[in-house]
Amino acid sequence: MTVVALWLRRALDEPEVFEELKEQDETAGIPVVEMFRSHWRTVIRISMSSTFAMINTIVNVFALAYAVESGFERSTMLWAIATANFVAVLTQRCSAFSRIATDVSPSSSSAPSEPA
Repeated sequence: MTVVALWLRRALDEPEVFEELKEQDETAGIPVVEMFRSHWRTVIRISMSSTFAMINTIVNVFALAYAVESGFERSTMLWAIATANFVAVLTQRCSAFSRIATDVSPSSSSAPSEPA
């Protein structure tokens, strides 16, 4: 898939707007550096959310395996995990991670305003 994407990217012409910006030397040098420089709050928020989701998945897998080994029915444990995840989705605005992400978010209403 990556090879096909690279081939397509090389085969396509650049848009006229990009060519004009390139001539005026107004394009970002290294996009990854620009992302961390300009959008570091979003990078932190996405990293925290991804880490939380990964840990949640790992815990669910091990909990299911442990419960089945201990004699619980697999379907009962799957329903318990599904219910817990559903409740978590409904209550996530109350969690500490959500408050941290909201405080870090540039669109937060509690963010201090910039001086005039």
